Amino acid sequence: MSNTEHSRIEQEARNLEEQFENDTVDPEQIRIQEKVTSIDRSDANLFVLATLYVKSRDQKMTEQGFEMLRILLQQHNSTSFDSYESNSRHYKRDVMYLMAVGHYYLAEYPEARRWLERLLQFDPSNYQAPKFLHLIDRKIADDGKKGLAIAGGAAVIGGIAAVGGIILMGILNSKRK
Repeated sequence: MSNTEHSRIEQEARNLEEQFENDTVDPEQIRIQEKVTSIDRSDANLFVLATLYVKSRDQKMTEQGFEMLRILLQQHNSTSFDSYESNSRHYKRDVMYLMAVGHYYLAEYPEARRWLERLLQFDPSNYQAPKFLHLIDRKIADDGKKGLAIAGGAAVIGGIAAVGGIILMGILNSKRK
């Protein structure tokens, strides 16, 4: 990958990250869609409600959204939807992407990555997935660096405490003599 292409992908990943940070759901939207879906449980309404749940950033709601998306994915994997093949492909693609988004919001980056890889197997020309994968890889790397920094800091503190303990023992032993 050329430096120019890498820079472009990095910028697109930053834009996507900013979009995710600004993408909020009004609880009233969720309440309204829950009422609509209770009256008409069509795939479209279930998908909208699942999307709102996933984007709510509330872990319990996100899990409910995941379950609804899994149901939609199962339904669109069944042969009963063969006559709606293009509609079914649309749902499958969007469900996989939303699963990745939900796991991203929960900071479950490896799981988000798995859903994006699945999406790219299903739809290799998907233009959103590579940007999102780049963002996730960056988050995983950042988390790794933070983990190393925390572990390194703990080791330094542990070393200081050990040296301090040795000095203190020396002082106490010298006072006993």
